[in-house]
Amino acid sequence: MNIPKKIKIGWKEYKIEFKKTKRKLIEVANLRYGEIDYDKRIITLNDESDKENQKATLIHEMIHGISDMYKLNFEENTVEMLGDAVYTLIKDNPELFKK
Repeated sequence: MNIPKKIKIGWKEYKIEFKKTKRKLIEVANLRYGEIDYDKRIITLNDESDKENQKATLIHEMIHGISDMYKLNFEENTVEMLGDAVYTLIKDNPELFKK
């Protein structure tokens, strides 16, 4: 899985940025891994995280975007479980996503 410079969720296009982050969002050991800004249409990934974490975080933030776009109102716990499930599915079955 590659991390692109932008993605589309529904009709919205989100730019993907990498930044050092200090505030807490997805919190593990007081480190923030990412966030989605629905108004500015930016997904920010922590540039201090390893690539594996960045990919998992991107999936997590995209699920937030899907929830927002389609008014699904997923709670954080649901986003975490779906994010982990989808990322694991992609990682464990790479042949499904080859061109």
